[in-house]
Amino acid sequence: QHVITGFLTQVARLRGLVSQLPSWRFWNTSLLFLFDGGDLSAEPTVRMIDFAHCTRVRGTALDSEFLCGLRNVEAFLEAVRDGHPFDGWIQERLADPPTESVQDAEEMETDEESEETSRCAGEAGLEGIAE
Repeated sequence: QHVITGFLTQVARLRGLVSQLPSWRFWNTSLLFLFDGGDLSAEPTVRMIDFAHCTRVRGTALDSEFLCGLRNVEAFLEAVRDGHPFDGWIQERLADPPTESVQDAEEMETDEESEETSRCAGEAGLEGIAE
């Protein structure tokens, strides 16, 4: 339970940070969940990885697709922590993804000049949680 609670805390923190980043899109970015099973007192860690398609768009909306994914990861972790079954409990808590038309429109307004992925995490203020 310590591990799941730690993962939940970090995913919620990440969701809070991404919620403050208008215009940023973390397309195809992954989450890496780390825990050293040999040291049960160790803190679990969640990192964002794979920034090849991280970019900014011209609009100022938040990345609703990534935020939806984070919220859904939280729902699954809560279910594991609290022993809830998939049917019903989790399904009621899953966030709906944005429509494909919204995603397509955002891809069309990508700011091509800002697609330098090596600086993406730093520019977005995600140091310490991004690899």
